Amino acid sequence: MAVNTYDDLREDYDSDSYGYLLRFCDWNEKWSRSHFPDCHIKDAGCWEVILFLRNYYKQKKHPPTQGELCDEDIVDINIITKIFPYEHQNRDEGWYEYVCRIAGLPRNTTGV
Repeated sequence: MAVNTYDDLREDYDSDSYGYLLRFCDWNEKWSRSHFPDCHIKDAGCWEVILFLRNYYKQKKHPPTQGELCDEDIVDINIITKIFPYEHQNRDEGWYEYVCRIAGLPRNTTGV
């Protein structure tokens, strides 16, 4: 377990080796902005997706599927990679996993 410290936040955040927060309750907007500076999380559409994911997880204790996220008309699948440019990451993940990390959701280990 790694502890990543962001001096400008003066807080410690425990994350796994993939960069996912270990505690859902540790997340805040400043964490996302400092942990994902290349993402340019600034437009309302980005925050709408992030907050939808967080609220869904908080209510149901699991993240929505990609299909559920798209069915909610929160995001258009054709523009998601423009909103969240995950290609720069040196990870074996797609847009959905990247957005879940930004939203502070736990890593999905079920493979679903």
